[in-house]
Amino acid sequence: MRRVFYHLSRFFFVRKCVGCGEILDAEQHTDAFCPKCRVLWEGAKTANCPKCFGAVVECGCMPTTLKKSGALCLRKLTFYRAELFHTPQNRLLYHLKHQPNRRIEGFVAKELSKLVFKECQTLELECPAQEAVIVYLPRTGKAKRREGFDQSERLAKALSVESGIPFVSAICRTGRSKEQKSLQRNERFQNVKGKFSLKNPEDVKGKCVFLLDDIVTTGAGMSECVKLLRHSGAKFVLCLCIAQD
Repeated sequence: MRRVFYHLSRFFFVRKCVGCGEILDAEQHTDAFCPKCRVLWEGAKTANCPKCFGAVVECGCMPTTLKKSGALCLRKLTFYRAELFHTPQNRLLYHLKHQPNRRIEGFVAKELSKLVFKECQTLELECPAQEAVIVYLPRTGKAKRREGFDQSERLAKALSVESGIPFVSAICRTGRSKEQKSLQRNERFQNVKGKFSLKNPEDVKGKCVFLLDDIVTTGAGMSECVKLLRHSGAKFVLCLCIAQD
């Protein structure tokens, strides 16, 4: 029955390019972009990092705060520029935040899984499914109530399915905090200080932890979570995001 629904959905449900809105062909039913926007997306992934001058997907550069917190690296797919709203990568981020879609989440999960597997090889993990876990930085309660979902949670689950590495809902927010996008740099660090806790430290103890968020700007929230994970016995913490601002 599930297979029948799958084949029917390919032809009866309209799938549009997340970048330009063009209707996709049936053969592109698992893609997020039309061929034209896909070229632009691939180009954005190969843009040069201003620090190491390598391609974005090869870059491990991260904010100083993340490095000091104990993170091993920050791997990303692209850079974020707010003024370039109509680029495919920015449109994709917008959809993930406001319009949950399994096809788009699955597409991003496939892209991120390439970075995950590369790090697993670098760390010489013999069995990532047993030695690693995927966790996410939770959205504020206000944002989750407004949108009705947590985009990083959905993406982390999709990445777990794609990679075979277990998903763990390890981190929760404690107390109230404002949304980071409305704050200045110094305010962001104060806003998240002491606002995260671990549900069960045993879930990450001795594990290689992939910590996922959609966009990283100052790294304030991630650095707080990295500290928690490291203090709870995580062997390594590798940060993942779709875009770094």
